[in-house]
Amino acid sequence: MRRGEIMKMGLRATAGLSAIVLLLGLSGCEDSEDAIGRFEWSELPTAPVDEYSSADVFATAVAFIGEFNTPTGCYRVTPAYEQSGASGTLRIRAGLTDRDDCGQEVTSYRYQGLLQGLGGVTELRVRHEIEGEETNEFVHDLTTG
Repeated sequence: MRRGEIMKMGLRATAGLSAIVLLLGLSGCEDSEDAIGRFEWSELPTAPVDEYSSADVFATAVAFIGEFNTPTGCYRVTPAYEQSGASGTLRIRAGLTDRDDCGQEVTSYRYQGLLQGLGGVTELRVRHEIEGEETNEFVHDLTTG
């Protein structure tokens, strides 16, 4: 990938994160179980994509967005969050469904959302956990602007 393409991807992710914050809104979060304030995912019209994850701090929330590929279109995407001290882990899980009408070609997904009430988290690990496939992890420093 060329430098211009990397910069374009970074600008696209930053613009996407800003849009997420505006669309989803920032609301307070008291309970750590409610850390995932919003989460949306969709199947993309073209595949494969360059897998990525991006996260940025906005006020009291962390907006995140990413894309990944699966071997077929037979997956459901769900998030899970856990925190240990200053480190948080967001697991984006793609689990197989029992659908039989999803084809056998590579499929790409995009997810986006907000984490709220993370108090003191300075590092966010985003793990793409695709059932039956290798897990990929992206580490985000939340202390840099």
